[in-house]
Amino acid sequence: MKLEIILENQEIILNLVKNSKTVDKISWPEDSNLSKKLLLNIEKILKKNKLAKNDLKSVKVINKAEHNITTFRIAKSIADAYNFSLKRA
Repeated sequence: MKLEIILENQEIILNLVKNSKTVDKISWPEDSNLSKKLLLNIEKILKKNKLAKNDLKSVKVINKAEHNITTFRIAKSIADAYNFSLKRA
C-alpha cells in the first residue's frame, strides 16, 4: 500500500494506492495549517481503511502546484519522516 500526497492548486489530496489502483482518497482546501491537517488526515485515511502506519510501503509527494514552495516543503518533510520510519520498522 502506498500513500500519495498530491498538491494541486488550492487543494491537497491524499491518495491511498494498492497495485496502481486508488483504494481511497481524501481532499481538502489548502490553508495555513497544512502540517496539522495533513497529519490528521493521514491518520484518518489509515484508520478508515483499517491500516497501520507500518502497512504503508512508501509516502510520495506529487507537486502539481509549483508556485507554492512552502506547501511542498511541509508535505515533503512529512513524507520523508514517514519513509524514514518505515525503513526502520
